[in-house]
Amino acid sequence: MSPPFFSNLKHISPLAISGFYPDPASCRQRLGGAWYAVDHELPQKQSMREQLKKTYFRLLIPALIGFLITWLNRELKLFGIEQQSAGEIFVVAVFVLSLVLAVAAPIFMKTLFAHRQKENTAVAEEQFIRFETNLIRIALLTPYFSLVAYFYSFPEFYLVGSFLAGLYAVYYFYPSQRRISFEKRIFRVK
Repeated sequence: MSPPFFSNLKHISPLAISGFYPDPASCRQRLGGAWYAVDHELPQKQSMREQLKKTYFRLLIPALIGFLITWLNRELKLFGIEQQSAGEIFVVAVFVLSLVLAVAAPIFMKTLFAHRQKENTAVAEEQFIRFETNLIRIALLTPYFSLVAYFYSFPEFYLVGSFLAGLYAVYYFYPSQRRISFEKRIFRVK
């Protein structure tokens, strides 16, 4: 009876022992000086766009669900939540924060990232992915502030302003292939 460690071995290939790997899709595991093929595949690395889209939708979908619940509560009175009113300072603060998070903070973050990378001839892809993920996280806070404005029935100017800021953030920061390619050229990603 072989130990469980060896139970997932498929075969011992003479080509694998010699260092030639005819099957690059299979994982190799070093045991006792020789390479043995293992019957599971290497996990495929997600593309940059897939990673960014995953972050994007993880942040956007709860806000959309919140809008749906708020709309259902307003129009159909399904949840029985009373409509709240907000003070002037709160209204202005939410409006300003939604504009800052949609426009000013991303510009500041891009400028800061460019300044930090000015000495480098190229930016590593991992750094760029982290930067883009943080940019999406900051920008997609705006729909949540728009949701707060909608929930509390802000005056029309502030409601529309925060809603437009939220739409801008959702539209502009969607990780399309065109935008990613453009920013990769700007920041010299290798």
